[in-house]
Amino acid sequence: MNHLRQMRILPKDAIVFPVTVIGAGGIGSPTTLMLAKIGFEKVTLIDPDAVEDHNVPNQLLWGPGDAGKSKVDVAYERVLNLSAVAIQIHACSFSIESLP
Repeated sequence: MNHLRQMRILPKDAIVFPVTVIGAGGIGSPTTLMLAKIGFEKVTLIDPDAVEDHNVPNQLLWGPGDAGKSKVDVAYERVLNLSAVAIQIHACSFSIESLP
């Protein structure tokens, strides 16, 4: 797929900040994909959960057969296929206590 039109929305030198998305659900999954599609190449996605059956029709990146798979693993493949951006993924929990 060619996403050059979307990737020209912002000049490459304007996209210098890494972005971390916590949660790959109804908000996090489309946010991650859209960031990649407009040119953000330093995107990290954190979520410890697996795709559940009820996620498939309600969340953007999951499809039939994804139930039981790690959300971040599936997201990595889908974002790469749809945007040519290899995001960073972490299948772990995030807590306020882990902040400096």
